[in-house]
Amino acid sequence: MSRSFAGKLLAALALSFALPAVAHADPWPIASPAPAASSESLAPLSLDVKTLRVAQAQPQVVPPLHLPLWRNGLDYTIDASLAWPFGNTGKPAGVGLPGGMDIIGRYAFGPNTRFVIGYYDLQEYPVGFDTGVVPVYLQGAATPIAAANLGAKPDNVVIKNSIVNVHLDQVVWTKLLGQDFPITFSPNYTQRWASVGGGTDLLPVEENGLPYLLHYRLGSFFGFGMTIPVPLLTQPKLGLITTYTISPQWLTGIAGANASNNAQLVQILRTTYHPTKQIQLDFAPSLYPNYLPTDIWPQHYVTMIYSAAYSFGHDVTDPWGRPLTSRIIPFVQATVSMGGAINVSPYGIKALYCQSLPCNSPSELVPALGGNHAAQFQLKFGIGHPDIIPL
Repeated sequence: MSRSFAGKLLAALALSFALPAVAHADPWPIASPAPAASSESLAPLSLDVKTLRVAQAQPQVVPPLHLPLWRNGLDYTIDASLAWPFGNTGKPAGVGLPGGMDIIGRYAFGPNTRFVIGYYDLQEYPVGFDTGVVPVYLQGAATPIAAANLGAKPDNVVIKNSIVNVHLDQVVWTKLLGQDFPITFSPNYTQRWASVGGGTDLLPVEENGLPYLLHYRLGSFFGFGMTIPVPLLTQPKLGLITTYTISPQWLTGIAGANASNNAQLVQILRTTYHPTKQIQLDFAPSLYPNYLPTDIWPQHYVTMIYSAAYSFGHDVTDPWGRPLTSRIIPFVQATVSMGGAINVSPYGIKALYCQSLPCNSPSELVPALGGNHAAQFQLKFGIGHPDIIPL
């Protein structure tokens, strides 16, 4: 998808529309901070640091230059998840999604520099592999010789994606309409792999008229992201934070059927709302290029992530929201994620190619793939701060 197309799509979503640099629950200010009424209070933060006067009865506290974006030092998320697929997948009876886990470590060297490394599991059952009727071709022929019902003998195509994302966040403060405005720059690296049906993701695939043995979900990428808060949708006093991330992304190397390695734009809009200190709601739509070894050209995804989390406690903070304790806080989180290619159709298998007649064995049939699409629900139990996958 071209940049102009992505721009039009974002324009349509602009009033409601994180790279990993902002996939975090901490507030993003658009003005200088001031203290809340007390460290345990749920009252929102004032934004005028210049008028701050600490009461004589309280210990003198040095105010920060800016409202803190994240916890200083070490922060983390560890969770285990159960998952269920959505949609007409046609999966075999008795086949379910495997369990998964997320482990995310964050270390802030100061108020403006942070290193983040995260491991994420995303379980899915893709649409279009076990449903529908597709043409069958003899290898090298242009006219179908038969048709195949993919649902007659469905295969187990459960996919467990494993994704590692690493990024270094550096904040530069500037002014917007006279108020503090942070811009975060984030060089980043992503490595992903997967199992299919509980085994390898190395599959026979038809590409450009020839059969190949290719990895279906293996890839590595590097990028350079820029993240800004969205002013009208960022209200720290109300617990509402919205950020927009844009990042050019490249493959670390061409693999499989890939025909080029031009920069692809990742665009993520994330809204996080804290109605209380213990409740977190997230909505994260994105335009995300998926470029894997089975793709000649990148698949451009529209993805949606919805999340609701409840933490069984919270840290004590100073008047500016800086944590004074490091409690181990359990949480439960429900997440719905979905995404699919908008430039490749149909989804799943679009045709089968017979390698030699009479094609009586499934091993003699090689699939030609269309676009990817999947939707799933995850129920997570963890400790630390709830987070979502940066896609």
